[in-house]
Amino acid sequence: MKLQALTVLAVLLLSTMVFAGDVKAVKAASASFTDPFGSGGACTATFTRASSGIINQSDLTCLLPGVNAPVYFQFRPLDGGPNTACNSNGLVFSQLVSTDTTNLPLAYFISGARYNACAYLVNAIVGSAKIEVGQGDGEAGVEGSSSPILPLSGKFRVCVTGTYDSHLTYNDAKYVSWYPDFSVALDGQPATSPIGFDPLQNPRSPLIDWTYLGSTFGEVQVSRNELIGGGHDWEFVPWGAYNAAHNYCRVMSSGNSERFRFRVFDADINGGILSWWWADNVWIDLNYSVTYVGQ
Repeated sequence: MKLQALTVLAVLLLSTMVFAGDVKAVKAASASFTDPFGSGGACTATFTRASSGIINQSDLTCLLPGVNAPVYFQFRPLDGGPNTACNSNGLVFSQLVSTDTTNLPLAYFISGARYNACAYLVNAIVGSAKIEVGQGDGEAGVEGSSSPILPLSGKFRVCVTGTYDSHLTYNDAKYVSWYPDFSVALDGQPATSPIGFDPLQNPRSPLIDWTYLGSTFGEVQVSRNELIGGGHDWEFVPWGAYNAAHNYCRVMSSGNSERFRFRVFDADINGGILSWWWADNVWIDLNYSVTYVGQ
């Protein structure tokens, strides 16, 4: 037992000695190296080292296997260095690397040291644009708007912001109102006479019972895991409580080389899809964004 304890102590002392004394900060410069993350190709990147020993990498010239977008790395020293854990927000992956088994530039990396290599997307926002609501083209409204192809699989923050005019009610991602200022906001089921409703203020909404449209009328649907040329699997999303900024977000999973699609549900939940229902919609300011948040 004593021998084992001494052995563990010796390993810990040697690990700490790698970063013994003050680690010098090194200013940014470009360097070449062989990709240690799977491709084995020749890469160049800009490196900079802080006095903590943490090394930041940018302007990487090679793509990582399974990630079809530029990434950057932060290398956190494991042997006696501070803050060894990667920030999980937006993390693509992490991997242990050692200067003994790679040719990472020793002008920045300590010889014999091990690092936690943390990879992040250079631009975590995969896509953002307006959502097609119809505006005279009912078929376009039924198809909606698709995001760019996703560069990797994982979890994404999917947000819908703004409002549109369905010609019957004003709508955001989840809620409807007879009034453009949403002074009375309803979770679907546009009732004949909501509290405070005066038909003279909004003559477009005669005293007709619209509840047959159901609680999902006007909501923004999402289709995910969608391949180019594939079908749409539309979901009603639990967008959450009403907020006056009309900004609603959910974290959703999808796969590499797939995409998200968005449309407004201008239909009777108990009836079929009729494209002409979408034709009189007016886009006001309804937009989506898709942001990668992690695995």
